[in-house]
Amino acid sequence: MSRGRGVTLALAVGLLGVGLPGVSPAQVAVTATVASDSLYRSYDLSYGGPTLSLSALYDAPGGFYVGGAVTGVAARHRGGRFLGHMEYAGYAFRRSAATSIDIGVSNANYVQFENPAYHVDETEVYAGYVTPRLNAYVYYTPHYLNSGLKALYAEVNGNARLAGPVRVIGHLGMVTPLTGVGDRHERWDVRFGLSVPFPHGEAQVTWSESRPDLDYATNYARGRGTVALTLSRFF
Repeated sequence: MSRGRGVTLALAVGLLGVGLPGVSPAQVAVTATVASDSLYRSYDLSYGGPTLSLSALYDAPGGFYVGGAVTGVAARHRGGRFLGHMEYAGYAFRRSAATSIDIGVSNANYVQFENPAYHVDETEVYAGYVTPRLNAYVYYTPHYLNSGLKALYAEVNGNARLAGPVRVIGHLGMVTPLTGVGDRHERWDVRFGLSVPFPHGEAQVTWSESRPDLDYATNYARGRGTVALTLSRFF
């Protein structure tokens, strides 16, 4: 995915699942994204409905950053509805011009479009290591997917040039419950696809899968075999 400045943008890819533009020091980046489907770590929030997201990121020259996003969904005969929001803030420790160690906190609050009784409502602390082609993050939450489970979520995101400006993008994530009742097995999710830049924007097509179905997430729609098209405009 198009990352630009590195650590804060790499985090946004992991949290939001979309690309963001390059950011100069002490600059605000704003992105508008239209997607054919909206997934949160492979859970289908929009049930195949198209979504519009507005994201903003402030990146200070000293390493501090703060950002967030709001998302709405449209459905036939039902109009538009607010799907949720996300916020994050942290600090990037520069190891070199191209690598960083990142720490911070994020908050996500999303409802499922067809079943709003089940929703994502969790705050996480995280740490990550970022390079231009690969980044890895570990998140801890005391309330995974509003289930009451303490859990760790680990992910690796990468990109590689395929031909010309086209890049192959990939994501692998796994959640590990730490406490709670019921099924406490790990669950993984994967996403890969292609990213193509255009003037002031980027287009992506991705495929997502997740396994297995577990008790603590049985009421959440899984984005199995989901193909999504995403168009982002950078401002």
